[in-house]
Amino acid sequence: MFEQNDNQPGTDYSPFRRGAEDGVLFGVYLGALSVCMLAGLRLPVLEVLFLILAVGVPFYCFRRQRRSYVAAGGTLTLAPLWMQGIVMFICGSIIMALVMMVYLQWIDPDYMAYLKAMVTESVALDPEAFAASGLKPADIDNLFSIITPAKFAVEMLWLSIFTGSILSLLMAVIVPLKRIPQKR
Repeated sequence: MFEQNDNQPGTDYSPFRRGAEDGVLFGVYLGALSVCMLAGLRLPVLEVLFLILAVGVPFYCFRRQRRSYVAAGGTLTLAPLWMQGIVMFICGSIIMALVMMVYLQWIDPDYMAYLKAMVTESVALDPEAFAASGLKPADIDNLFSIITPAKFAVEMLWLSIFTGSILSLLMAVIVPLKRIPQKR
């Protein structure tokens, strides 16, 4: 299903379809990345895995866009490649947000309380810097009282889509720079 090559020259290429297909597997990747990010507060080894997975995101994006470009015989322009990347990030980010919600709601429901305790502890270590920021201790309590797992997951969804759009544009510019190998 995911390796179906429907964008050969002479066939209809759809950046929406290709992006959605690529986005499903990418969503699993982003879901694993987000779990490593969240659980990394408690298990430091997952922070290292998070960094490794985060570095792999541009390479994954490049590979998917390059595959479509090569399969189309180098005829794709910037716009369809960029749109393919945007759709891939939208689909992948939706899956990632669902994974984050499940993690925060049922697997680690004390995550926000733990994060609040870490923030409060870091404020206590340097109260002068905190006072210089103009924030009050009640502001931390107010902030953490309004953050729910759903709100946190939606914010991460928007962050992922926005940064993914920028990354997709960059990859859409880079992909055509590498020559396509000639078939013999």
